[in-house]
Amino acid sequence: MMHLAVPQGIANKTELLAVKDRSPFMPDSGFSLGEYTVSGAQRGWTTSTTEEVGPISSRVSSGSYTYTLAKGNQLFTGKCTTGLIDKHVDLGDGWEIGNNQNGVSCSCGDQARLVLSTAALDSTGVSYEANGKQATVQPAGVTYNGRLFIGEKQFDLITLHEVDGGIHLPEPAGYRVTSGQDVGAMVEVLTPGRMWLDKGLSHQTADSMRCLLTGLMFFRSE
Repeated sequence: MMHLAVPQGIANKTELLAVKDRSPFMPDSGFSLGEYTVSGAQRGWTTSTTEEVGPISSRVSSGSYTYTLAKGNQLFTGKCTTGLIDKHVDLGDGWEIGNNQNGVSCSCGDQARLVLSTAALDSTGVSYEANGKQATVQPAGVTYNGRLFIGEKQFDLITLHEVDGGIHLPEPAGYRVTSGQDVGAMVEVLTPGRMWLDKGLSHQTADSMRCLLTGLMFFRSE
């Protein structure tokens, strides 16, 4: 069983939430996350549209899923939208070039959202409204990087590929949430999975971050 490589010092400053009863054969089924019960993802229809302009064709596929976290009388609902943009340019004589851009956007309530993409989003930016204020951010990176927003707070979201033994996986093994040089949270998406939350986070921020990162455990990157 492979595990995400955890940097030194993380264990001392974070709370570890272990995952139990998460099935590798039924990825959308529920599981427990620490003291929380996670209900399995309910997925909506996947839709596809295709546009062709001269030699360039573009196919856009989008889907969605929801999930919940419960602890006593506390209930948190997450909603995610996934998308795949497949662009190809016909060079003639059977030759073509193309690229794929994949991503996901999740929200938990009105004040918590994450945006993750394989595309460099600096050309369009991502707009987010919090407390009546509009902010446009420019997530950096080209391989599943993005931003996480909780109220007026912003965090970087970075993909992790290294597992124990120095092995580098082609698909994400987890994600790290940072603010400057500080690590706010980490999540391991490999089965069974784990989550780390900074002990210094406020209850509201921790609740939102826990809910958002759970959505990444249901995200299918292919």
